[in-house]
Amino acid sequence: MRAEAVAACLGDSCAENVAVGAFAAEGAEAAALAAVIRDPARLKRGLEANDAADDDRQRRSVRTLVEVAPLSEEGFDGFRISLARADGARPPAYGAVLARREGDRLRFVLAIGPRAEGTRATAVAIARAELGAR
Repeated sequence: MRAEAVAACLGDSCAENVAVGAFAAEGAEAAALAAVIRDPARLKRGLEANDAADDDRQRRSVRTLVEVAPLSEEGFDGFRISLARADGARPPAYGAVLARREGDRLRFVLAIGPRAEGTRATAVAIARAELGAR
């Protein structure tokens, strides 16, 4: 996988405090990523399994709530994710992924931010700009 573009707007002058990247993968890596995009519950299960297998007592004491859902946007496949501490000690983080296959290549945008809707909107805008509208 390689990054094609990475940016962040994290200051007070930003409408949304979001980090975003555009990436490309090919071959088996693209196929594996496409499988997660089609079934984001795979990512949820993987994150939960990593948490359960963590040997560090302090990290294991902090339970992470993971929620995933498909993200429908014309011309793209994608999903949303939220990560939150079960104890509510910190606000959740939100992510949005939008992807498009181009033969053996998968191009996708990943946005991460503190608000679900702002993160989704940023992912859509960047996907249309970087991956092209259909």
